Amino acid sequence: MAERGQGWLAMPSTPQQAEARRSVEMVGLAGLQAKLGELRAYAQSIGRTGPIAVHVPLPHRAEAQSAAEHKGTVRELIELGVTWCNWASRGATLSEVLRELRRFGDEVIAELGEAQQ
Repeated sequence: MAERGQGWLAMPSTPQQAEARRSVEMVGLAGLQAKLGELRAYAQSIGRTGPIAVHVPLPHRAEAQSAAEHKGTVRELIELGVTWCNWASRGATLSEVLRELRRFGDEVIAELGEAQQ
């Protein structure tokens, strides 16, 4: 990726998931930080000086305690150099999905967006 790519989609993986996906194990922010360090060191060793976009999926809202926890996670990811995040909404109906998306937008994205300006 560092040789030709413009970005990396970091997929958090337990050892079992990594084996099934045939990818690297990467658990938690510490695992992401370690892999980002490896990526940056390799990029530097081959003379790459341009930025590398990093995309990380956020855990689903049901896996988090609150909007505050999501905001904390996103802030930590920004500090590590992550440039993109995605989040998947769940719901049994379209209206449930839209309601969850609006709530996430209002409680997490709007506040973080204001903080970044």
